[in-house]
Amino acid sequence: MKIEQLLEKREQIQLEILKQLILNNGRLSITGLCNHVELARPSFNQYIGELNEQAKSLEKNLRVFIEGEELVLEMAADLNLFEIISTFLQESLKFQLLEFLLVHRKFSIVQLANQFATSESSIFRKIKELNTSLKEFDLQIKNGRFQGEELQVRYFYYQLYSFFADRQLPDYLKITTETEGFIRALERVIQTKVTKAGKKKIACWLGITKKRLLAEKTKYSRTKIIYMSFKDDPLYKKAAHLITFYFSRTSVETNQYEPLMFYSFLVSFSVLNEETFYHYDLTRSKKLPPALLDVYIRETMLLHYRPRRLSIEEEKSVGYQLALIDNKLYFYQGKIEFYDRQQLLEQQKKLLSPTLYILAKELQHIGLRQLGEVYAPENTLHDYLLINYMSILAMIDFYIAKTVSVGIDLRSLPVYRIPFQQFLLTELQGISGVHVEIYQEERPYDLIIRAANSADETDEKMYYLSEFETEYDVRELRKIIEKMKKEKN
Repeated sequence: MKIEQLLEKREQIQLEILKQLILNNGRLSITGLCNHVELARPSFNQYIGELNEQAKSLEKNLRVFIEGEELVLEMAADLNLFEIISTFLQESLKFQLLEFLLVHRKFSIVQLANQFATSESSIFRKIKELNTSLKEFDLQIKNGRFQGEELQVRYFYYQLYSFFADRQLPDYLKITTETEGFIRALERVIQTKVTKAGKKKIACWLGITKKRLLAEKTKYSRTKIIYMSFKDDPLYKKAAHLITFYFSRTSVETNQYEPLMFYSFLVSFSVLNEETFYHYDLTRSKKLPPALLDVYIRETMLLHYRPRRLSIEEEKSVGYQLALIDNKLYFYQGKIEFYDRQQLLEQQKKLLSPTLYILAKELQHIGLRQLGEVYAPENTLHDYLLINYMSILAMIDFYIAKTVSVGIDLRSLPVYRIPFQQFLLTELQGISGVHVEIYQEERPYDLIIRAANSADETDEKMYYLSEFETEYDVRELRKIIEKMKKEKN
């Protein structure tokens, strides 16, 4: 589910225009954009005018204007697409309905129509649209309440509110004295230190939990099934003790499944730091479905790279990230997309060889099969499994890649060699897996860059510059370096 689905159609189109401008250096042909968003020129101009009006509420510079036959974006450095979308979201009726559902036990259509000063038919239509989006999460709004697995409801709301900046959240999802006390207890029980970001996540999850504990007729069908597998887990036991004690001091009643839902949150959203999770992983049963999947996927990945091996610290990092991915896949269904999925996939493909892409596809199928799931294109989490496994492979690639060393030797040039050296350093240092430095005679290099007037020397590792600061040379050097990286690895 794309986050934009919670916006009105008009805002979705305006947001798509902004996205396209951002992805294309802030400038695009108006004709091309009109075709892309399927708008006639008069309607397009109207949408742009309204977008500029809405931008004033951001209190930061955001302007879209026409320059010749192109549309140009001008945006403040401290403003991003997330802030723009979150501002749009807060004004969206669909989002406001979801907020109302979280806070109130039950509702009627008449109550909602009065609350939001709109017609009953509009409320019916918006609920129908919401149910289309919620289908991916196996949730629906029916008979005046949320229907579906309780863990899924909390997961959905947690993802939704994770999109907002702290200042945009309702007070009941922010850190309070009470949640600070809970976090300190958690740190003592688990023997860890929770980061500032982790504290915000816990406050958000607990806030959603408190609201949902007041809901009627909650469903725990799947949670009942998986509960027995985790009841002897050391981290689960600690979480159970903490959650039971925390809610015993409130007027809300909990059930036996509350600790498992909190445990699923702890192991899926980077709340525990890498070191803490590593020590927990040493003690957890490898028969647990997500643990078994972690081992299977990790070993399959590392087998591909043998005889090259990761260091202990690198294995910790890989294991930690892999566990977050596999736990989400096991406990939850669906995903709210904040980024352009295709764009992410294309970027990941650039980082991996075709062989590794094929391996990632195989791992995606293995992951789903191991957990008894069948690939469902409507479940965004399944597609992100491929992207996430590709990220892990890129991570391993980065760790084990043999660096290509490049020396820049422009000693034969006069004084302007200094800015030229800086130009080459700036252009080439951004390439991953490459170490670039000013040439030193006693050091070996995979590639030495020299000026054109050194052409009397012959060496296979040499690249002779054609001219001063040319795009041609930079492009050719990048090609040569990429080829060397593949040969070395």
